[in-house]
Amino acid sequence: MVDSSVWFRRLTAVAVFLAVVVVLLGAYTRLAEAGLGCPDWPGCYGQLLVPESSEALKQASEAYPDIPVESAKAWKEMVHRYFAGTLGMLIFALGFASWRVKRQPKGPLKLPLFLALLVIGQAALGMWTVTWRLHPLVVMGHLLGGMTIATGLWLWHFRERQPALPGRFDARWYPWAMLVLVFVAVQIILGGWTSANYASAVCFDFPTCRGHWMPPGHWGEVFDIFRPVGTNYEGGTMSLDARMTLQMLHRYWGFLVYLVVMVWSMTLMLAAKHPGLKKVGLAMMLIASAQVLLGVLNVILHLPMTIAVMHNGGALLLLMLAVTGVWILAQSRWQDQEVL
Repeated sequence: MVDSSVWFRRLTAVAVFLAVVVVLLGAYTRLAEAGLGCPDWPGCYGQLLVPESSEALKQASEAYPDIPVESAKAWKEMVHRYFAGTLGMLIFALGFASWRVKRQPKGPLKLPLFLALLVIGQAALGMWTVTWRLHPLVVMGHLLGGMTIATGLWLWHFRERQPALPGRFDARWYPWAMLVLVFVAVQIILGGWTSANYASAVCFDFPTCRGHWMPPGHWGEVFDIFRPVGTNYEGGTMSLDARMTLQMLHRYWGFLVYLVVMVWSMTLMLAAKHPGLKKVGLAMMLIASAQVLLGVLNVILHLPMTIAVMHNGGALLLLMLAVTGVWILAQSRWQDQEVL
């Protein structure tokens, strides 16, 4: 008979996998410009399934006479919602099981509660994405929320597999790990803001953008997060110069992140005695290098769907690895020998 703790670890692994799928599906839906494939939430034209029969299409036309049904876009949106809904129910089930069983004296109750609250927040953002007509702040928040949930689930699963090590807190390396995490998080925020404002495909050359190293953008417009609700932001409302500036800012910060990650990765690979940290360093080096390549390919190949979705997935993996390094260092202790 399989121990209950083994089943719990397996379920957290399933949740991690499902969360990654949801993030990738969200990226695909956004890049396919299907975010408004359904004009309502949580259904689609007032129905649980995308209307396709003649009767269902008639009802949809009566309910939304000014919005014709585009089945291809609607199905992309609804498949994302189905997966997200399944993930939400699984997170609630895991949280309830963690609270009910209390498998450890100091079981992970704060993280399940945090994830449950995030799921509720994500549902609200999913609704506002539609009702606020792809408001950039909401779209970016929805992306960041999905990545945070996936990373939190990964941390939960990692904790289940590898409990805290005994000994004394190693304070020397933890701040550097946090700094790397901040650099990665800021880059993901910039990437989300770039995508939400349809600035991912405005430059067709590299390393410049339409011949500019820094286009004459308006910084106030680039970071204008308090835009009026009610406007339809599909296709973007930011000026071309501002979008070019935003993309170049994303590139420059990405280059800085790459340097920081490479230095940190080499440090872990050469100085770490903890085998988990060595693996984190190697994986971060490989993912960061792949991210640079994917970013360049996105520009010169005009944002092909597969590479663009992979770029989103790479950002999520880099975030997961950065959080893993922080957690190991926060929990790594000394006994007879230092971890690093």
